[in-house]
Amino acid sequence: MSYTRHATWGRLYSAVEALATGSGDIRDRLRGASVLLSDLKAEEFPEELRDKIPFVYRLGDESATMQSLSSLTDEDACKLADEILHVYDVVAREYCTAE
Repeated sequence: MSYTRHATWGRLYSAVEALATGSGDIRDRLRGASVLLSDLKAEEFPEELRDKIPFVYRLGDESATMQSLSSLTDEDACKLADEILHVYDVVAREYCTAE
C-alpha cells in the first residue's frame, strides 16, 4: 500500500487520546482530534476507510470544520468519536505490523 502507515496510526492514536483525555465536552474534544487529523490526506488512509472521517480531508477549511462540529448534537458527536476510534482500531489491527 502507498499510504504512510506509521504517520496515519500516530495521528489516529493522538486523536483517540484527545477524545479520551481532552478537556471540555465531546465537541471540544472532537475539535482537538480534528486538528490532529487535519494534516492527513485521503491517500494516507486505507481505501476502504476513506469515507469514515470526512472532515479529515474533504473540507480542507478549518473554520468550516469547527463550525460543523459545534452544531453536532451530543448523539452525533459521540457517533463521530466512535467512527474515529473504529478507524484507529482498523488501522492498528490490519495495517500496522510489529517491527
